[in-house]
Amino acid sequence: TVDDDNGAIKYDNSTDDLIFKTNGSESLHIKSSGNVGIGTGSPSAKLHVAGTMEVDSNLTVDGDLTINGGDITIAYTANIKDASGHVRVTFTDTGDTQFNDEAGNAVMYIDTAQRVGIGTATPAVDLEISNDHPKLRFQTKDAGGDCNIDFKSLDGTSLALIRCQAAGNALDH
Repeated sequence: TVDDDNGAIKYDNSTDDLIFKTNGSESLHIKSSGNVGIGTGSPSAKLHVAGTMEVDSNLTVDGDLTINGGDITIAYTANIKDASGHVRVTFTDTGDTQFNDEAGNAVMYIDTAQRVGIGTATPAVDLEISNDHPKLRFQTKDAGGDCNIDFKSLDGTSLALIRCQAAGNALDH
């Protein structure tokens, strides 16, 4: 007897589908709609891969990229000022976003409570900077401009204002 399930190319006249089988399993399915399935007989898009996929070169997405479930790590080579030239962003399945250095340490972290940590992956307040000698700079683009830090209540009422005046290096509060 002939074992036609082991390896076969089948054309299904009733659906106009082309099916490739290897080692007894369907490995590639081309639907009459033009959708191609790898590891699935019911491709729901132009290319539908059921299982792990690897891209050894470039992947270009013109449009939206939707990822359902799991952690996402993106390594992006950019023209930036650090020695490594890499920006690493991780989107976790808990909804947090983490920017990492080359060693994988959290450089900046945004959690689902909208707290931002710089130098820490566990910010306890809205903005937490953790460093041996942290600095915070407010810089005006106008050489004669003032810099302000305005503390307001939820209804917009001003609670306190810290103002640095360019003229005379005065500090009001």
